[in-house]
Amino acid sequence: MFPSSSFRQQRGSMLVVAVVVAVLLLALGLALSRVINAGINQNALEYYGARSYMAAQSGIERSLQRLITDSTPSCTLIAGANYSFASRALENCTVAISCASEEGVPEPTVASGAVNFYQITSAAQCSTGSIDVQRSIAVEVRLEG
Repeated sequence: MFPSSSFRQQRGSMLVVAVVVAVLLLALGLALSRVINAGINQNALEYYGARSYMAAQSGIERSLQRLITDSTPSCTLIAGANYSFASRALENCTVAISCASEEGVPEPTVASGAVNFYQITSAAQCSTGSIDVQRSIAVEVRLEG
């Protein structure tokens, strides 16, 4: 009626099963930890990427304001400008501005007969600790010459 095996022969088999289950749970825990860590890093990169983009946009806006409001616009007003920000939203961010121009381009549809083209590039970099993110924005402006 009962199998002929004794308890003495079965001793230790539960220990092997427990070790295998523990190793499998440990592997699952490590895999989940890596997935969560990757998600955290991705969120941090997206956050600093957005900050860097906003800093580049601010550099473009500041440069456009200087270029358009000046009585004699030229790239020398804005080229080589470097900005850093006092705002907490953009702290640890720097912006470098570059400008290229093509002046006196014939345009018969404007009163003066010529226009000036300016290409402004704003390169922003935001860094903190091990994260360093860069974004660049370029705009072209056409002003009557």
